[in-house]
Amino acid sequence: MPTVASTSSRARSCTGLVLSKPQLFCMPLAVLLKNWRPGSYDWEWLDEYWDLMHVRPAVTDAVRARVASEGFGFADAYGPILLGSDGRVWDGHHRICLAIEQKQKYLWVELT
Repeated sequence: MPTVASTSSRARSCTGLVLSKPQLFCMPLAVLLKNWRPGSYDWEWLDEYWDLMHVRPAVTDAVRARVASEGFGFADAYGPILLGSDGRVWDGHHRICLAIEQKQKYLWVELT
C-alpha cells in the first residue's frame, strides 16, 4: 500500500506515495507515457515534445522556471497533471515534456 504524503512534500518528491482530496498518485513517467496520449491533435509524445520544446518554446520556458522553483507537482490551481479517463492527458503536457527532458522517473497525477 502506498504511503500518504503531506501536502508540503507533494511538490518535491513522490516515490511510492498517494495523496487524497483530490486523489493524487505518484506515477512512473514510463507508465504515463505508455498509457496516456497527448490530448492535443492525434500524435504521439515525440510529436508533442518537439512541438512544445522547439516549435512553441515560450510557454515551456515559463513552466520550466516554475518547475525549478516549485517542482513538478504545483501546489495551486494548476495542480497535478490531469489524466483523463479517455486515455488523454487533459493538463500538464509541458510538465510531462520537461520531465522527459530532465529524466524524471515519477510525477504527481490526478486520474479524472
